[in-house]
Amino acid sequence: MKAFAASFGSEWIWKRPQMWRRQYELRASGELIGRLEARSVLGGSMAGETAGGSWRVRHVGLLRGRSLVTAEGATEPAAEFRPRWFGAGDIVTARGNRFRWHRSDFWGLRWAMVDSGGLDRLSFARSPAFLSVDTQVTVSPAARDDAELEPLVLLGYFLLLLMVRQSHASV
Repeated sequence: MKAFAASFGSEWIWKRPQMWRRQYELRASGELIGRLEARSVLGGSMAGETAGGSWRVRHVGLLRGRSLVTAEGATEPAAEFRPRWFGAGDIVTARGNRFRWHRSDFWGLRWAMVDSGGLDRLSFARSPAFLSVDTQVTVSPAARDDAELEPLVLLGYFLLLLMVRQSHASV
C-alpha cells in the first residue's frame, strides 16, 4: 500500500470495487492508499488500513451517538466526531486539534473539515449517483504535513457512508 505522502500529486478517489462487498478503497492514480471494510452487519463498525497502520472506525451510542477512529492496539481514539444537526458536527483529535465537519453545498454532495481559522483541511465530493459512493478527496497544503491525516481521511469517508446508509433507510 502506498503512503499518503507519496500520493499528493494525484487525485484521490474512494470507490467500492465490488458491489456485493462492503469494502471501499482509496486510490491515487490507480494505486491503493487506503481501505475501509465493514465488520458489522449494519456497517456501524469498519476496519481501516493505510500505509501507516490498521484502524478501527465505528459509531457508538444511540440516537446522535458519536464516531471514533482508533489505531489498532490503542485504547484512546485518534479522532472523535461529535454530531450536531443535519450531519454536521465537531471533530476532536487525540492531539487536541479541532475541526468542524459541515456540508459545503446545498445537496450534501460536498463536505469539508474546517480548522479553527476557517480553512478547509479536507474536502470530500461525492458523485451524484443513487447507488454510487465514489468520492473525491482533496487535501489542503496545510493538511499534508498533519500526522493525523490518515485517521481524518478514514473518518470523513466513514461519516459519508453513514449518511448514505441513513438516507437510503429513510426512503
